[in-house]
Amino acid sequence: MGVPEEPLTLQLARQHTDGDGAGVDGGLHVDHRDSCGEHAAHVEDSGPLHGRPDSWTDLLAAEYAGKIQYSTPGQAGDGTALFVLLEHLLGKQGALDYFTALQANDVGPSASTGKLGPKVSKGELSVANSDVQMALQSISADKSAYEIFSPTASVGTRATVAVPYVMGLAAGAPHKDNADKLMGYLLSQKVQETISTSSSRPRTRSS
Repeated sequence: MGVPEEPLTLQLARQHTDGDGAGVDGGLHVDHRDSCGEHAAHVEDSGPLHGRPDSWTDLLAAEYAGKIQYSTPGQAGDGTALFVLLEHLLGKQGALDYFTALQANDVGPSASTGKLGPKVSKGELSVANSDVQMALQSISADKSAYEIFSPTASVGTRATVAVPYVMGLAAGAPHKDNADKLMGYLLSQKVQETISTSSSRPRTRSS
């Protein structure tokens, strides 16, 4: 499998930052600050392991027709992360070809990743994309009946990509001091610790 000479993540970083590292969004200089680390993942029905998909190729099997759904790349952050991950694994054209093949099993477009997990938990879907923190929180708070996994590639390895959450403060914002205080609070140790401690032990595929 080829890896793009210039991954999409690097292209996006170059397009949305200026020389000194401050983000540029629609012509406005924006102070971007990472607020939470995150990683792309999938969730699957937590029933018996027999017959459950394990690899990217498995997800294309006819038995999963109408049982897979993913959030739309370009609309949902996790959907975009899914495309970035596949681009790293397969190359840009390979990722596009994979999504084309996956359409046969896909329920249809979804602008919201958060709406997919409950469908898996209820058994309406076999697999959906997600992110680690969202899935863990749902397992802990909502007792969602699914497990977290990352499909294997052709070489048998599992991979993911970082999905950072960022906050933006536009230059010339009318309440900059208050915004700085809020951002400082959200980045404080007290708040950041709740991100890692609010979820239970991950329920993940053992192999």
